[in-house]
Amino acid sequence: MSALLWLSIGIGLMALEAIVPGFILFWFGAAALVVSFSTWVGLTTQLEWQLLIFFLFAISSLVLWFSFARKRFKKDGPRDITISGQRGIITSEVVPGKIGEVELFDSLNGLKKWKVIAEVPLQVGTEVEVVETSGIKLKVKPVDEQK
Repeated sequence: MSALLWLSIGIGLMALEAIVPGFILFWFGAAALVVSFSTWVGLTTQLEWQLLIFFLFAISSLVLWFSFARKRFKKDGPRDITISGQRGIITSEVVPGKIGEVELFDSLNGLKKWKVIAEVPLQVGTEVEVVETSGIKLKVKPVDEQK
C-alpha cells in the first residue's frame, strides 16, 4: 500500500476517536501514521512488513498507554464528584439500613430521582444535601444538621 493510503487511514482512525470512547482508535491511527512514514522513506515497501509494523506498534502502544493510565487515573474517589453538595427533597422515607429516594434538580438533566441511604431517619419532604456517592446510591444528610 502507498504511504498516502496509510496516511489517510491514520488520520481517519484518529478522527473516529472523537466519536468512539475508550482512547483505543487513536493508537491504531498513530500506528498507521508510523507505517505511512516508514513507507514514504522506503523502509517498508512490502505489504506484509507494513501490516507487521502496524500491528506491533498499535498493540505495544495500547499496552503501554493502558499500563500508564491504570496507574495514573485510579478511581479511588466517588464516581460522580459533580453531584456532591447538591440539594434535594426526600420523596420516599429513608431509614438507616434501608434505601429511600430523593429528587435532585440538575440544570443539565432536570429533575432526577436517586436511591439514597442515610445515617439518620428522614421523612418525606426533608431537604437533604448529597455527601458522597456509594455505588449507584447517594449518601445524604439533612440540610439543618450541617449548619
